[in-house]
Amino acid sequence: MAKIKTHIEDCERVLGKGHEEIHRWMDELAKKWKPYHYLEYHRQFRHHDEAVKYIEKKWGWYASQAARLHIIRDSEMYLPMPVMDIMREDQIQELYEKALKYCHPVNKGWENVTLEHCK
Repeated sequence: MAKIKTHIEDCERVLGKGHEEIHRWMDELAKKWKPYHYLEYHRQFRHHDEAVKYIEKKWGWYASQAARLHIIRDSEMYLPMPVMDIMREDQIQELYEKALKYCHPVNKGWENVTLEHCK
């Protein structure tokens, strides 16, 4: 899992703005679990498509792009190649869909994720 600083730097490079509040919101629940649960378990709550839609409604389109980049970065180890250092804005949706396919919480057996867990 990347640090907040890394997520901010990714967004500054690709989107032109760091979106710190989005990254802090997405990882806020990670504090509730011990480090060995931290990497995977906290993602069931705010690292999925429902959360990205919530972010877009609450903070707007570029904030939702920041959330997609956050998920891509956190899922990078599952993707076919390291992508964040060469990422362009026009690649976000394609890589986000791949990240969800391989890393979505439902694919990990965490089926009871709802938008209520995101807020």
